Amino acid sequence: MKIMLFSNNFCYVWLRLKLCWWNKKANRTQYCGSIFSLTDSVYSLILRGILGKQYFVWDTAAKIDFILTANSGLFVDFVISDACITEIIAATAEGNKYLPEFSVCVSKANNEVVA
Repeated sequence: MKIMLFSNNFCYVWLRLKLCWWNKKANRTQYCGSIFSLTDSVYSLILRGILGKQYFVWDTAAKIDFILTANSGLFVDFVISDACITEIIAATAEGNKYLPEFSVCVSKANNEVVA
């Protein structure tokens, strides 16, 4: 995995997962665990950077749908809008727990979604 771009304000991250011998299944496609690892915890890390130490940020659940075989390198964009940050701050202003949900698409270079 490689971080291709990480914005200074933490609101955008672009990652790449190469298809290499160590993450390739016998059928020469990406190992599903590698695809899942590409997405796991990224939003938590982004939110920690944006919200700072006064917030406790945890992953509580994750789900992935594998759509196409991944026989090439993969890319994923993680974006958090200003509106989302405002919503999180407002929802937690009184110390309440807030569990926002985020979705991302893992794609090939030609934008075909694989997961």
